[in-house]
Amino acid sequence: MPKEIMKVKEVAEYLGFSPTKVYRLIQTNTIPAIKVGKQYRFKKSIIDDWLMENLITKKSDLRKK
Repeated sequence: MPKEIMKVKEVAEYLGFSPTKVYRLIQTNTIPAIKVGKQYRFKKSIIDDWLMENLITKKSDLRKK
């Protein structure tokens, strides 16, 4: 089960991305991240919200399945 606060490697695993992809998303301000010193952290609930905001499929379509 993912932790509430995740590091780059953990959020990459959670999303099924490589850490390199996560860093690219950070650089383009695409993914919500928190910078703590020189490291990035991600709050799971914010990442979940971000995923829902970026759905291609309408929420109503998901309920039909």
